[in-house]
Amino acid sequence: MQLGRNEDLEKMILDECLLTDGPYTISSGEKVDSFLDIFRSLLSIRGRMLMAHDVFSAMSSQKWDNVDFVAGRETCGALLAFSLDWNKTLIVRKTSDKVESSTDDRGTCLLVDDVTSAGVSMKDSVLKLQKANYDVVGALSLVYRGRGAVEVAKELVIPFHWLVYYPE
Repeated sequence: MQLGRNEDLEKMILDECLLTDGPYTISSGEKVDSFLDIFRSLLSIRGRMLMAHDVFSAMSSQKWDNVDFVAGRETCGALLAFSLDWNKTLIVRKTSDKVESSTDDRGTCLLVDDVTSAGVSMKDSVLKLQKANYDVVGALSLVYRGRGAVEVAKELVIPFHWLVYYPE
Protein backbone atom coordinates (compact mmCIF):
# COMPACT_ATOMS: atom_id res chain seq x y z
CA MET A 1 0.00 0.00 0.00
CA GLN A 2 1.30 3.44 -0.86
CA LEU A 3 1.70 5.66 2.19
CA GLY A 4 0.77 9.27 1.60
CA ARG A 5 2.42 11.11 -1.24
CA ASN A 6 5.36 13.47 -1.07
CA GLU A 7 5.69 15.28 -4.37
CA ASP A 8 9.17 16.55 -3.40
CA LEU A 9 10.45 13.00 -2.88
CA GLU A 10 8.79 11.80 -6.07
CA LYS A 11 10.23 14.69 -8.10
CA MET A 12 13.73 14.21 -6.66
CA ILE A 13 13.71 10.49 -7.46
CA LEU A 14 12.43 10.96 -11.01
CA ASP A 15 14.71 13.95 -11.74
CA GLU A 16 17.90 12.60 -10.18
CA CYS A 17 17.61 8.81 -10.31
CA LEU A 18 15.65 7.74 -13.40
CA LEU A 19 17.78 6.19 -16.12
CA THR A 20 15.93 5.47 -19.36
CA ASP A 21 18.65 4.18 -21.67
CA GLY A 22 17.97 0.49 -20.90
CA PRO A 23 17.47 -2.34 -21.11
CA TYR A 24 18.45 -3.16 -17.53
CA THR A 25 18.26 -6.49 -15.71
CA ILE A 26 16.54 -6.39 -12.30
CA SER A 27 16.85 -8.89 -9.43
CA SER A 28 14.15 -11.16 -10.83
CA GLY A 29 16.17 -11.53 -14.02
CA GLU A 30 13.60 -9.55 -16.02
CA LYS A 31 14.66 -6.89 -18.51
CA VAL A 32 13.23 -3.39 -18.03
CA ASP A 33 13.59 -0.20 -20.05
CA SER A 34 14.19 2.14 -17.13
CA PHE A 35 16.13 1.89 -13.89
CA LEU A 36 15.93 3.93 -10.69
CA ASP A 37 19.43 4.50 -9.29
CA ILE A 38 18.51 5.72 -5.80
CA PHE A 39 22.19 5.69 -4.84
CA ARG A 40 22.51 9.01 -6.72
CA SER A 41 20.17 10.76 -4.28
CA LEU A 42 21.52 9.00 -1.19
CA LEU A 43 24.86 10.65 -1.89
CA SER A 44 23.38 14.12 -1.44
CA ILE A 45 22.57 15.58 1.96
CA ARG A 46 19.21 16.86 0.69
CA GLY A 47 18.36 13.45 -0.74
CA ARG A 48 19.26 11.57 2.45
CA MET A 49 17.34 14.03 4.60
CA LEU A 50 14.24 13.88 2.42
CA MET A 51 14.30 10.08 2.24
CA ALA A 52 14.96 9.65 5.95
CA HIS A 53 12.17 12.08 6.87
CA ASP A 54 9.66 10.23 4.68
CA VAL A 55 10.77 6.80 5.87
CA PHE A 56 10.53 7.87 9.53
CA SER A 57 7.07 9.32 8.89
CA ALA A 58 5.98 6.08 7.22
CA MET A 59 7.42 4.01 10.08
CA SER A 60 5.56 6.11 12.61
CA SER A 61 2.28 5.92 10.70
CA GLN A 62 2.51 2.11 10.67
CA LYS A 63 3.61 1.92 14.32
CA TRP A 64 7.02 0.64 13.20
CA ASP A 65 8.95 3.31 15.06
CA ASN A 66 9.59 0.90 17.94
CA VAL A 67 11.28 -1.86 15.94
CA ASP A 68 14.58 -3.13 17.30
CA PHE A 69 16.39 -3.35 13.96
CA VAL A 70 16.22 -1.81 10.51
CA ALA A 71 17.57 -4.12 7.82
CA GLY A 72 18.65 -3.49 4.27
CA ARG A 73 20.05 -5.51 1.42
CA GLU A 74 23.82 -5.09 0.98
CA THR A 75 23.23 -2.82 -1.98
CA CYS A 76 21.38 0.49 -1.75
CA GLY A 77 18.90 -0.88 0.81
CA ALA A 78 21.68 -1.11 3.42
CA LEU A 79 22.79 2.44 2.62
CA LEU A 80 19.22 3.60 3.12
CA ALA A 81 19.03 1.70 6.43
CA PHE A 82 22.31 3.23 7.61
CA SER A 83 21.22 6.72 6.56
CA LEU A 84 18.32 6.40 9.02
CA ASP A 85 20.95 6.31 11.79
CA TRP A 86 18.97 3.64 13.62
CA ASN A 87 20.42 2.18 16.82
CA LYS A 88 20.74 -1.29 15.30
CA THR A 89 21.11 -1.83 11.56
CA LEU A 90 21.33 -5.19 9.82
CA ILE A 91 22.86 -5.96 6.45
CA VAL A 92 21.35 -8.84 4.49
CA ARG A 93 23.95 -10.37 2.20
CA LYS A 94 22.88 -11.18 -1.34
CA THR A 95 25.36 -13.97 -1.99
CA SER A 96 25.14 -15.85 1.31
CA ASP A 97 22.72 -16.65 4.13
CA LYS A 98 24.56 -14.17 6.31
CA VAL A 99 22.85 -11.34 8.15
CA GLU A 100 25.43 -8.94 9.56
CA SER A 101 24.83 -7.21 12.86
CA SER A 102 27.02 -5.41 15.37
CA THR A 103 25.23 -7.23 18.20
CA ASP A 104 24.09 -10.73 19.09
CA ASP A 105 20.67 -9.38 20.11
CA ARG A 106 17.53 -10.49 18.29
CA GLY A 107 14.13 -8.84 18.04
CA THR A 108 11.73 -7.15 15.68
CA CYS A 109 13.01 -6.00 12.34
CA LEU A 110 11.79 -3.78 9.49
CA LEU A 111 13.19 -4.42 6.02
CA VAL A 112 13.80 -1.21 4.07
CA ASP A 113 14.73 -1.01 0.42
CA ASP A 114 15.21 1.61 -2.22
CA VAL A 115 13.31 0.02 -5.13
CA THR A 116 11.06 -3.05 -5.09
CA SER A 117 9.72 -4.61 -8.28
CA ALA A 118 8.81 -8.28 -8.39
CA GLY A 119 9.68 -8.92 -4.74
CA VAL A 120 12.51 -11.39 -5.37
CA SER A 121 15.03 -9.53 -3.17
CA MET A 122 12.36 -8.82 -0.55
CA LYS A 123 11.48 -12.50 -0.25
CA ASP A 124 15.12 -13.56 -0.10
CA SER A 125 15.90 -10.95 2.57
CA VAL A 126 12.86 -11.75 4.73
CA LEU A 127 13.62 -15.48 4.65
CA LYS A 128 17.27 -14.86 5.61
CA LEU A 129 16.24 -12.57 8.47
CA GLN A 130 13.72 -15.11 9.74
CA LYS A 131 16.29 -17.90 9.47
CA ALA A 132 18.61 -15.75 11.63
CA ASN A 133 15.79 -15.49 14.22
CA TYR A 134 14.60 -11.93 13.59
CA ASP A 135 10.87 -11.21 13.68
CA VAL A 136 10.21 -9.31 10.43
CA VAL A 137 7.29 -6.96 11.05
CA GLY A 138 7.11 -5.53 7.52
CA ALA A 139 8.83 -4.22 4.44
CA LEU A 140 9.05 -0.59 3.34
CA SER A 141 10.36 0.58 -0.01
CA LEU A 142 10.98 4.07 -1.32
CA VAL A 143 9.69 3.07 -4.77
CA TYR A 144 7.43 0.24 -5.90
CA ARG A 145 7.63 -0.62 -9.59
CA GLY A 146 4.42 -2.69 -9.61
CA ARG A 147 5.74 -6.05 -10.75
CA GLY A 148 4.36 -8.42 -8.11
CA ALA A 149 5.93 -7.61 -4.73
CA VAL A 150 2.49 -7.07 -3.19
CA GLU A 151 1.65 -10.74 -3.81
CA VAL A 152 5.05 -11.83 -2.45
CA ALA A 153 4.41 -9.88 0.77
CA LYS A 154 1.03 -11.59 1.15
CA GLU A 155 2.76 -14.96 0.73
CA LEU A 156 5.29 -13.95 3.42
CA VAL A 157 2.44 -12.68 5.65
CA ILE A 158 4.04 -9.27 6.18
CA PRO A 159 2.75 -5.81 5.38
CA PHE A 160 4.49 -4.10 2.45
CA HIS A 161 4.32 -0.35 1.97
CA TRP A 162 6.01 2.11 -0.37
CA LEU A 163 6.37 5.86 -0.69
CA VAL A 164 6.45 6.35 -4.48
CA TYR A 165 4.69 4.27 -7.12
CA TYR A 166 6.47 4.27 -10.47
CA PRO A 167 5.29 1.33 -12.57
CA GLU A 168 7.49 -0.12 -15.27
